[in-house]
Amino acid sequence: MTPYRNPIPEVVVLVETSRSYARDILRGILRYEMLHGPWNIYANPGGRQEQRLPKMSYRHVKGIIAHITSGEMINEIVEAKLPTVSVFPSGETPSIARQIRKYGEIRCDSAAIGQMAAAYLLDRRFPHYGFVGELYDVDWSKLRGDAFVEAVAQSGNQTHVYPTQPTAQLDWNIEQERLGTWLQSLPKPIGIFTAHDIRGRHVIDACHTMQIGIPDEIAVLGVDNDELFCESITPRLSSVALDSEKAGYESAKVLDELMRGLRKKKTAVFGPTRVVSRRSSDFYHVEDKTVQEALRFIQSYYPKPILVRDVVRATGVSRRLLEMRFKQCMCHSILDEIKRRRLEKVKTFLLETDLSLDRIAELCGFQSKYYLVNVFRKEFGITTGTYRNNHRIV
Repeated sequence: MTPYRNPIPEVVVLVETSRSYARDILRGILRYEMLHGPWNIYANPGGRQEQRLPKMSYRHVKGIIAHITSGEMINEIVEAKLPTVSVFPSGETPSIARQIRKYGEIRCDSAAIGQMAAAYLLDRRFPHYGFVGELYDVDWSKLRGDAFVEAVAQSGNQTHVYPTQPTAQLDWNIEQERLGTWLQSLPKPIGIFTAHDIRGRHVIDACHTMQIGIPDEIAVLGVDNDELFCESITPRLSSVALDSEKAGYESAKVLDELMRGLRKKKTAVFGPTRVVSRRSSDFYHVEDKTVQEALRFIQSYYPKPILVRDVVRATGVSRRLLEMRFKQCMCHSILDEIKRRRLEKVKTFLLETDLSLDRIAELCGFQSKYYLVNVFRKEFGITTGTYRNNHRIV
């Protein structure tokens, strides 16, 4: 049989599959390949320590996409002399800048993650704030924490930052006790941002051990929105969702252009899309018990076509008194709170489903899709269609 003149290119993907965000990256790569391939993709299932270049002939291998985690991996990639796209490049390995970055990199906007987390917790009006970083204090964790601290400071508050320990001293039993003691010492109620979901789980476990209430004493927010992981924790963990699938799609696009000789260098940045709110942070620090009751009613019934008078009826006070006290506590009206809750749910449906606007309006308490579209455009400055398309990878 006569061999093909232009064999299907082989692409090596070195991305861990044990974490949700990394699987989303792989999903984005596969989506690009399906539309613009074909490629023969080599991917090794497993954790980050298992990601190595395969012992194979590189005759038909045309490129590499890698989440670089060690100097050893860098050396392997440099020796292969192939176009490479680095996903989540780390400043902890400075040789990347000299040898790998001449090709392409897809960076995560860690500062934007910290800023979004701060805005979310500040909106819940906690009197105190905290940050718990990655165990090893890596650069992306520091960037998220620094942005969070700065955003909180701009609101006139300060952040309690959990001190990290050197890797050599890490023992989980000691670390859990140390974390629990630190959490116990904090002023409360407090909203705590953690560098990622696993660290959020650590905080929740330590709170359980120390018998600290969640979310009324400590509210917890993670990053990555690994749905199976977040939903399996008690209470369920709120998390900042990342546009990881789009990052995978963009990494494949950059590599394709590199392999075709159409591009010499490209850096792309992706960031957070939204906060997925769950029970671990479902709390507003409001001293007024009547306003608390109003907030609980809105949280329970905002998907229904409720009106302000329904909230008033649930609290048992006059409309004028409730509206005055609500505005004093929340700095916006009861109607604004209902609208805000509904629009957040609308955004979730737009990003995570293909439901029609008619159905989304019905599920979110809007009278019609036309009213929904008008409110959405007025609030965010874009249409529902534009919002949905901007967060799709194709």
